[in-house]
Amino acid sequence: MRQGAARAAGRGGAWARLVSWPLADQLVLKGVRDLLGLTRARAVLSGGSGLSAEIFRRFRAFGVPLGNLYGSSELGLIATHHPGDANPDSMGRLMPSDPAIAPPMEAWVDATGQLRLSVKAFSGYLGDPEATAALGDAAHGYETGDAVRLDERGELVFLDRVKDLRRLSTGQVYPPQFLENHLRAEPLIREAIVIGGEDRDRVVALIDIDTEIAGRFAERHGLAFGTHTELSQLAPVRAEIARAVRRVNGRVDPGARIAAFANLPKPLDADEEELTRSRKLRRAAIEARYAMLIDGLYRRQERVPCAIEVAYRDGRRSRLVAEVVMNFIDGDGA
Repeated sequence: MRQGAARAAGRGGAWARLVSWPLADQLVLKGVRDLLGLTRARAVLSGGSGLSAEIFRRFRAFGVPLGNLYGSSELGLIATHHPGDANPDSMGRLMPSDPAIAPPMEAWVDATGQLRLSVKAFSGYLGDPEATAALGDAAHGYETGDAVRLDERGELVFLDRVKDLRRLSTGQVYPPQFLENHLRAEPLIREAIVIGGEDRDRVVALIDIDTEIAGRFAERHGLAFGTHTELSQLAPVRAEIARAVRRVNGRVDPGARIAAFANLPKPLDADEEELTRSRKLRRAAIEARYAMLIDGLYRRQERVPCAIEVAYRDGRRSRLVAEVVMNFIDGDGA
């Protein structure tokens, strides 16, 4: 598996390319592709919804030539990974066009963060001229409704639907779902709640650490802890979470980055109405319960004492008293 991951990432010298990778492919990876029914696959594309970077890398490690695809019914195929591209965070580069058939497609991001395009692939909505006009025109760009950014390689990175972006008091917009999804993909993080609105000047986050993985991390580093609360507040654990936040911050514009975070002193629990039974966040309940931590992050306090009512499945209730450390990504803490 490590050889497959190295090949997918383009790491390795001549020995790896000539010996290690082919050997791993014949002994292991080819069998995995056969189980997946992808032995003969020469081009595999994923579209419709964002594919997690972890799943993308896993399929590439198996030797499956997976790429992302981005398009719409109205505007056609817009971007995809080209041969040799393997960036799981992007949708690839804009599709080239033959000038003899159609003018080159131009793309730009407007002031709202929305992707606009110079071409469209249909004449209009049947019987709905108003909706057709609302789509835009070639002069001002056709509206995709998607918030994106174009990276230094010209690859398109999907952030969120424009209607789902949130705006800060500074006027800066940020993609909460994009940030949360990438935080959840980090090993030590089980859940993440990103907070910020028109009454706030920056983005902060509440982090629910993965007890099992964070516990193994602490054990490997010789760290002693007795409870989840103690584990969540260990300095090396907080530093590792800070590194994860910085990695995610690198995927968005500076004004949309997470400025501070706090590790929750207990896991989020459906029995306490913090999650649904399908493990979806109950944002209003979480923000109300941990209002003192959110306030501490915005007030730039060093530590915040909190007392939380805890409900058990057998009906018992207790009170968790803890002191939670505030972590600031801009250098004032963590």
